[in-house]
Amino acid sequence: MAIAVAGSRVGTTAAVSSIAIDVSTLGIQAGDTLVALTCKFNTSNVAILAPSDTGSNTWTAQAASAWDATFRATVGAAWAVVATVPTSVTVWSAATADMSGVVLRLTGAHASAPYDVSAANTATSAAPVSSSVTPAEDNELVIVGLVHDGGDTTLAMASGWTEQAKLESNAVQAYIVGYKLISPAAATTHTWALGASRDAGMAAIAIKPAVAAAGTRPSPVVRGEFGRRKSGIWTPV
Repeated sequence: MAIAVAGSRVGTTAAVSSIAIDVSTLGIQAGDTLVALTCKFNTSNVAILAPSDTGSNTWTAQAASAWDATFRATVGAAWAVVATVPTSVTVWSAATADMSGVVLRLTGAHASAPYDVSAANTATSAAPVSSSVTPAEDNELVIVGLVHDGGDTTLAMASGWTEQAKLESNAVQAYIVGYKLISPAAATTHTWALGASRDAGMAAIAIKPAVAAAGTRPSPVVRGEFGRRKSGIWTPV
């Protein structure tokens, strides 16, 4: 089964340090991979923390865009392999911030080690470009997210990419998340189309597909003959 996005859930709240996102209707199963994109806006440098969930699964935070006085909206990626099915996932900031979170359910990812590589960057542009990530193997899923702190009625993915979640013209922040299956493996960037030049934070994460089951060697076939000898003639039976 190819790796795929089986659905997502989102949440946005101003002036909080966490958002609990209901994932109970996503149909999550043990063995799935969850990817979370946490977005936040703050006037001081506040770290994005690893998510948690009601199944007590292990979440690992990966690349997050850097905060400074210009790029005050930041985004970070994280992932978990589901051992116990959760009903909600909580995204976290180290202190109060305006926050958004997107949680994606992936099927067909590597069962134990789905994470490959991630990167994050910032840019001021109406067509900002994400940092390059290079999948280690064919058919990896690259998920990208962008956030900025201005209201915007135009946020769009590049051709060939699938938009999964988007928030426009919101007092908290504007964000967009999407993905693409990359095959053959190659250095990958993404260029967004914004309604105007913005100070944007971006993150990208590549997730490996499941390992194909090893072929089963057929049981050896033993061929033989049984018969009886009669009048010097061998007669099969």
